[in-house]
Amino acid sequence: KNCIKVSYAASCNGIKIDNLDKNKLRLLEQAFSDFQYLGVRDSLTEYVVKRATKSEKYIHNCDPTFLLDFEKDGLDKDFIDKLLGKLKRKYKWDANKKHIGLMLSNLNGNLGEILIQHLKGYFGNDYEIVSIYSYCEYADIPYISDLTPFEWSRIFSLFDITFSKYFHGTLLSIMNGTPVISLSAEIEAAGIPSKVEDVLSRLNLMEFYYPSKNASDIEWESLMVKVKTLIENPPITKMERSVMKEREYAESFFSNIKELKSRC
Repeated sequence: KNCIKVSYAASCNGIKIDNLDKNKLRLLEQAFSDFQYLGVRDSLTEYVVKRATKSEKYIHNCDPTFLLDFEKDGLDKDFIDKLLGKLKRKYKWDANKKHIGLMLSNLNGNLGEILIQHLKGYFGNDYEIVSIYSYCEYADIPYISDLTPFEWSRIFSLFDITFSKYFHGTLLSIMNGTPVISLSAEIEAAGIPSKVEDVLSRLNLMEFYYPSKNASDIEWESLMVKVKTLIENPPITKMERSVMKEREYAESFFSNIKELKSRC
């Protein structure tokens, strides 16, 4: 199409790099060369662009999740109080307890069950364990099914710690000042970190990274000690600074858009 083309935080996560033969790389090079601004999100995408174009045409952008501004977007304390009221009414959320959030997958086998067994064994009943995103029958609240996107973005603020298999569960925990154990099951490709490892490395928060495919990979006693340490001493200032720094990687995109608009 004869138009200006730009991308913001594009990602080719999951691409099979070995399948990029010469013909595919040639097609990618032609496509990439047509972009006025090529913003990418992660190291794997940087690698693909560099391999196709033999140049560093890309510019790093932060994931758009980082652009949420809870205060300016009306997602501040009043919003959280309303969310908490909804959780109390519909899910019998116990306001007298602390909370641990789970964002796992039903594809993780018995990981959720064994994780909860260890949490209950270590912390007793001090914490109410809440499962979001997928159903977990062993959690105190097995599944919260009706969150709006904005409620979803803020429920992480109600947890003392999150266990997340997912990229955005990790990001939203950090943005809410909640420590997270990122149980990423993704593996490196061509020596390039997974998207979760990549973003935590950029944020200088690798203490949250705990790669694991299933329960048998985990050294549970040391993990519980790690959980206790993060709950009692959450690196809140470090998280806030990391988010603000990563957010700056959006600025070049908006500056470029303004410049392109001025030419039209």
